[in-house]
Amino acid sequence: GTGLYVGEGKGHRVTLVDLQTGALTPVAGTGLLGSDGEGGLATEARIALPLALALDTQDELLIADGWALTTGVETLLGGSSRILRVTQDGRLVRVAGVNSYSAYGFSGDAGDAREAELNNPSGLAVDASGRIFIADSYNNRIRVLRVVASAEGADKPGPLTEANLVATDAMAPPLRFR
Repeated sequence: GTGLYVGEGKGHRVTLVDLQTGALTPVAGTGLLGSDGEGGLATEARIALPLALALDTQDELLIADGWALTTGVETLLGGSSRILRVTQDGRLVRVAGVNSYSAYGFSGDAGDAREAELNNPSGLAVDASGRIFIADSYNNRIRVLRVVASAEGADKPGPLTEANLVATDAMAPPLRFR
């Protein structure tokens, strides 16, 4: 396409720039710092610090939402440590990380990704099989979000909300950056 997604760090939102016309389209975030609005329209939800963006295999936008750092009276960064997805119908869905404004840490490998703690996720990549690779910065790890097979069969992945975070020691196969 001719669009470019831009994470506006201290602007607390994601915008789509049409590279042909220069038109700006809000995609996620209200411009106010926060971590609410999951399940509703992405443009009406508050996000903290969109540190990384990627498209999944269904061309839905993934957002690595970072955490807060306050010095004195100024909040320098964001609010929570989570991975969000903007669905085709414009809804904001959390796929990994605890939904709490102050939740960050390290836990949850091999469990429900929405119960896992991340610590300032700052990079995302998606491979051809749909696995999401998360740069979990302050935990010094790459976390892998894989889709768990549905009851329909192992070859049909379930929704990302059923995903698990998996720690890997070996190198993953080559990634396809989109």
